[in-house]
Amino acid sequence: MDEEQINPGPSTQSKKEETSKFYTKTFSKDVLNYMVFPLVIILTSATVYFVNIPAILANTTLIQSISPQNNVETNLALFKKVFAYNSFGSGEAVEQLTQITVKLYSPQVQVSDTIKQEFYNFAKTKIEEKVASSPTDARYLVFAGNFFNQFGQYDEAIKYLERALIESPKKQSIYFELGSSYLGKGNKQKMFELFKKAYELKTTVLESQIIYTVGAIYVKNSEVLKEMTTLLPKDVIISDARVLKAYSDIGDYNSVITILNTRLEKNPGSLQDKLILAEVYWKLGQNQKAVDLIREIIVQEPTFKDQGEAYIKQIQG
Repeated sequence: MDEEQINPGPSTQSKKEETSKFYTKTFSKDVLNYMVFPLVIILTSATVYFVNIPAILANTTLIQSISPQNNVETNLALFKKVFAYNSFGSGEAVEQLTQITVKLYSPQVQVSDTIKQEFYNFAKTKIEEKVASSPTDARYLVFAGNFFNQFGQYDEAIKYLERALIESPKKQSIYFELGSSYLGKGNKQKMFELFKKAYELKTTVLESQIIYTVGAIYVKNSEVLKEMTTLLPKDVIISDARVLKAYSDIGDYNSVITILNTRLEKNPGSLQDKLILAEVYWKLGQNQKAVDLIREIIVQEPTFKDQGEAYIKQIQG
């Protein structure tokens, strides 16, 4: 028998043991104390920093960006800084940015057209980016639709809201928002169909009943209107601004006058209702009634005198 047979190499079992020992090797206490544990701490700290710190800084800056203490230019710069952090809180930042942008366009806010346009452009870009990054999230699709509705860009709004309905076909508020888009476009029948679908999803909810009633007013559906007005509490029909606007928009000024006079019987000191009623009388050519109401307002609120006198001159002129 030759030497190779007498002294064989390591057995297969021995090789397995060695391989096994390699994978099950334990570290000494010194290695754990001076190398492994510090490395774990460093990696953990880095993770905490790169994940949490930008989010904290973004949230802090977001709070500053919506502060009314700043001028609008500063707020816009802070909003841009928020998005530069690229944190997980960008969704909240988009919502705050779009809401503030809409407010800047209200008549009560005195801001230059340039800064308004800058806010609008930035908000539009960010809402579009958010939708692109979350294309199946109905929440941001609705948010985009609402944003464009606010600026009368109804075709753009419809594009997003129809996608939102695909993602969330049972969400009642989407039907209402989409119906508002079609109303803005002048397609009242399509609006009414959407309001009807929304109502049928939750027939016992007061908001559903009110909006379905508003839709019936716009399309002059007397059958539905009769059904809903018997279902709704009378004070809701009198007090809800959407009902009053719908009657005014279709030129049913007799209903507008009835609603406003009923309001004034309950609250004779309402200057806003008196002013609206004066405008209605003026539209109907009942100028003296309009002038009398404006003079009542001046007596109630002397600070309104200059504005009221200007209205009277306009009516009489």
